[in-house]
Amino acid sequence: MLFNSVIFITIFLPLGLFGWFLLQKLENPFPAKLFLVGMSFWFYGYYNVFYLWILLASLAGNYFVSLLLAGRPARTAKGPGGLRDSGESGAFVLL
Repeated sequence: MLFNSVIFITIFLPLGLFGWFLLQKLENPFPAKLFLVGMSFWFYGYYNVFYLWILLASLAGNYFVSLLLAGRPARTAKGPGGLRDSGESGAFVLL
């Protein structure tokens, strides 16, 4: 899906904005965050379902790196996560 496509402008953007602001009215912000994650999956998966697997792999990888680095100083925690993300981006470009 492109930002200037008809489906983005007429369906995705209004639905995303309306859903986000509606869910922000709730006391718990978790449903709004979950809605944004779902909208991200829809946005990336609309063009090519393969991109969903890349997004899920990146999400899982970042989560596990954050678990491994929890409690460490920020200076030492940035390196491994950044290297992993850079490697993942490089692999994606080569595919």
